[in-house]
Amino acid sequence: MVPQRSTDFQYPAGRHSEKILSGFTLYQFDDHFRCTKRIDAREVKWMEGKWWFYDGMVRDFDEAGATQINPFQELQLPLGEDWILSKG
Repeated sequence: MVPQRSTDFQYPAGRHSEKILSGFTLYQFDDHFRCTKRIDAREVKWMEGKWWFYDGMVRDFDEAGATQINPFQELQLPLGEDWILSKG
């Protein structure tokens, strides 16, 4: 069986019509529902055909419980334009 990944997110505020989100958190889970990645961003915008994450951190969690934290000022993720709208 190929492991499946699940992704979920939360954000307290945003302007869907402008495709701008504030206080955004993205979670990624493995096939055992363990959180393998968490991305927090002050703001997320749809620009130039891509989702751009600003002022945040990427946390990667391994099976042994170790956490790797990588702060970023700007990060682009390969998600489709309607990804955020199809989740809610």
